[in-house]
Amino acid sequence: MNELLVATKLNLNKVTKNKKIKGILVLTFASICLAFAVNFFVIESGIISAGAAGIAQGISYTIVASTGQADEFIILYYWIINVLINLPIIIFTFKFYGRKLLGYSLYVFTVTLVVSLAISYIPVIKDIEIIPAIDETNPNYDILNTFRVFILAFMAGIIYGISLGVIFIKGATSLGLDPIVRYLSREKRLNIAKVLFLISIVNSIIWLSVQPYVSDQVVDNYITDVLFGPYIIGSLIFIGTYSLIVSKIYSTKKLFQLNINSEKYGKISDKLNEINYHRGHTIELVTGGFSKKTRGILKIIVNIEEIDDVINLAESIDPNVFIDAVEVARVKTKKIVYWNPVTNEDIKQKKKHSKEHNIKKEKDE
Repeated sequence: MNELLVATKLNLNKVTKNKKIKGILVLTFASICLAFAVNFFVIESGIISAGAAGIAQGISYTIVASTGQADEFIILYYWIINVLINLPIIIFTFKFYGRKLLGYSLYVFTVTLVVSLAISYIPVIKDIEIIPAIDETNPNYDILNTFRVFILAFMAGIIYGISLGVIFIKGATSLGLDPIVRYLSREKRLNIAKVLFLISIVNSIIWLSVQPYVSDQVVDNYITDVLFGPYIIGSLIFIGTYSLIVSKIYSTKKLFQLNINSEKYGKISDKLNEINYHRGHTIELVTGGFSKKTRGILKIIVNIEEIDDVINLAESIDPNVFIDAVEVARVKTKKIVYWNPVTNEDIKQKKKHSKEHNIKKEKDE
């Protein structure tokens, strides 16, 4: 019997290890695709990326335009500024999401940075053009260049959106504003795609409006030449495409029923109540057909943001837990339920209430 238990544990460890390796390989490929999208499409087309990356890109464009430096410096400034912006975001991510998500996110960020710099400075790779640049002497330059920008922006949106959606599903982010947007999605129930879209539009308009003036370009009409120019419209195409794809791949509106089959169902239920998990759950007692042991199936409705939280919690209590998920078409309830991640403030309040309760109990005694 002991030998059977040891073999079972070894098999579980092997499965867990293989799962982690596959997850890291998927994150690596998605990170490479992100770098590919940024270097060969976003920066090549002159449009602005999204989130903190867009802010870093806008500042780097402005520095290069105002100082007259070569375009090769754009990617260098971009990553220096990107790293600086992400320092406080790393602290935020650790505070609200913990080590696991932060570790995966740092891995994604590092892989993307290394691949991006490699693409920019390896001679054979940096000269690759997905769509050749238009000769400025061409009489149809404005029209052809506009189409080129739009095509690159659309292709960038597809690759960027799929990559970021996969990264989110695998329990990571690309840092930048992603952890903050995900927090707003969970805490305030905001649509993750709409938040990214609005932030990115404002950022694009600001930085693309600044560039022509710092580089002493002649702007006859701000409305037609800048605001409705190819680069801002291209940025909107990119942002709209990738936001739509992310929302489809990683939709927080989708609901799932998790069926958690475990002998330690009581402890899992108690833990959910202990952390004030604002999702109701039901326990159904069952008997194992082979073991003849009484187990409990804990049923809980969650969205895609919450699946990993509940699974990790259940596995931390019972490594042998069996969990399956079924997508739910519709949920009807008169009670509005929200889930808020446990923060330091929650812990302080809980300690405060516990202390007050103990004091009152002592007085009564």
